[in-house]
Amino acid sequence: MTDARFAAASIALGLACLARIAGQAAQRWWGWGFLPSQDAWQGWVRPVAWFGAAYFAVMAARLAIGLGGDAGVFGDDSFAAKKWFTAYSAASFHLVLAAEVMLFAAYQRRRSRLDR
Repeated sequence: MTDARFAAASIALGLACLARIAGQAAQRWWGWGFLPSQDAWQGWVRPVAWFGAAYFAVMAARLAIGLGGDAGVFGDDSFAAKKWFTAYSAASFHLVLAAEVMLFAAYQRRRSRLDR
C-alpha cells in the first residue's frame, strides 16, 4: 500500500468515526427523526468491554512474562527475553490504554441504564 492510499484510507475511516460520533451527539441533543434512537447507538458497549478486558489481560501477561524473563525465571535464552516482552514502558502504557477502554465501556453502560 502506498503512503497516499494509506493516508486516504486513514482519513476516510477517521471521518466515518467522526460522523458516527456527531450523529450520536445530534440525536442526543436534538432528537432528529431520521437518525436511529439513542438506544440503538449504544449496542456496541459489551464488545468494547470484552475487547478492553482481553487487551488488558494480554498486556498484563506480556508485562509479567517479560519481568519473569529478566529475573531469570525463564532464562536469558527463553521467549520471555525477547524485545516484545521486555519493553516495559510500552506494555505499561498499553495497560493504561486498555484501562481507558474498559472505563469508557463502564461509563457508557451506566449511562445507558440511567437513560432508560
